[in-house]
Amino acid sequence: MGTIVRETDSPEDLRRNLTTQAMVLDARGEAAAGLQMARRATRVKESDTAYEDGFGSRVEATWMTAVLLTRLGREAQAAHAIQKTTELLMRRAKMLEGEDREGFLSRHPLHVAIQRGAVDTKPGTTW
Repeated sequence: MGTIVRETDSPEDLRRNLTTQAMVLDARGEAAAGLQMARRATRVKESDTAYEDGFGSRVEATWMTAVLLTRLGREAQAAHAIQKTTELLMRRAKMLEGEDREGFLSRHPLHVAIQRGAVDTKPGTTW
């Protein structure tokens, strides 16, 4: 996976790579290492372009942080990450109107999980 990072300067590709590594590590039972990757993903700068799906987004990276902190028993930090993720999601939703906003919030399983605060997921998953 590291090869991909060296071959691109796209923030979106880097964030997707880091979030993928985070979930693979979590699935292997290495939640602490996954948390390090998720936190790195949250710090990747934004750019003028953005993928429209939730995969590897700043919202998902922040949610992964909440999920992994919960898995590691760090409840206070997890609560802060849940709050931050909810704020990021709602900020993005406010850019949409009517049915577009409704669909954005209700049709993507990641967005539904965030609104429910459902951080108790199977290892390697975010919803």
